[in-house]
Amino acid sequence: GGGLKMSTLFVDTINEKTSGNGVAIPGHVVQVVKTEGSGIIYFGGSYTAYTDLMTANITPKFNNSLIVVQMFQTLNTASGYWSMRIIRDGTQVISNSEGAVATGRMQSVALKTDTPNTTSQVTYKLQGIAGGGGTDSNLYTVNNPTGSGIILMEIAQ
Repeated sequence: GGGLKMSTLFVDTINEKTSGNGVAIPGHVVQVVKTEGSGIIYFGGSYTAYTDLMTANITPKFNNSLIVVQMFQTLNTASGYWSMRIIRDGTQVISNSEGAVATGRMQSVALKTDTPNTTSQVTYKLQGIAGGGGTDSNLYTVNNPTGSGIILMEIAQ
């Protein structure tokens, strides 16, 4: 009888056969990009437009990759309303909104998957807006123990 035999392959390095093609293993992380701020970013007042707070760029290695987009933030506000979002080249990917808030800090994390369908550089921006009479909205970044920033992970498909 010809039963199925299992084998183990031991390697130290896997190199791509054709230069520039890359080695895609579906479900595995291809690359990680992390951006953190440096200090406290003020975007308070009654803005009518979103303010750019942080930017992260990634150049996907594969056209069909999934990008896991994560934002983490610590926000301090005195009053009013605020909203945070991440946009990719002008398209909203994540929106994380709050209503009326009292003085104090809020921490939040948001996670989303995105499929930019390109191997060209993609720009993700963390933006904030305050309104409704809001004052003193500050994004605490790396100087605060909880920090704020963007993490991008390319996952091969």
